[in-house]
Amino acid sequence: MIAWILLTALVLVYSISLPPLLKRAGLNSALGYIPLVNLVLMLKLIKRPWYWFFVILCPGINLFLLIVMNVEAGIVFGKSKTKDQWMFGALPWLALPMLAYKETSLPYLGPRDWTGKKKSMMREWGEALVFAVIAASAIRTIFLEAFTIPTPSMEKSMLVGDYLFVSKISYGAKLPQT
Repeated sequence: MIAWILLTALVLVYSISLPPLLKRAGLNSALGYIPLVNLVLMLKLIKRPWYWFFVILCPGINLFLLIVMNVEAGIVFGKSKTKDQWMFGALPWLALPMLAYKETSLPYLGPRDWTGKKKSMMREWGEALVFAVIAASAIRTIFLEAFTIPTPSMEKSMLVGDYLFVSKISYGAKLPQT
């Protein structure tokens, strides 16, 4: 229940905060009020591929991707200190409205240019871990999942404790039950 409240609040924050940010970046700010459309415009704002939008629609993965997008939104407006990045990642409900309405003097700088810069070992490992979590979540949500046989009800074909992989593609996508 709390997750739904936070997600609804984030959708409202995007609808309120993105139009002024889009206007500063020279994009169509009127479309920033429309949920889901504003996510596509946010991808343009942070210069990320359009197909990330479809990844945002995948449950579980979208949480990680939205955190990355929020941090990148701060970076394109010059909020690149570690403290600022943690604020945009952990509390976008506060950071985005502050960026949109309180810190109006910050210009749109565009994404960071990483060419010619060596990433630290911590950053390399961090990016690798985030990618691994997103990839594993996508595989587990969309393609297949591992199960263990819990009871002897299938005794003639499988034993208690046997492992198996179940193809989720055969059964179609459905929302996770929490």
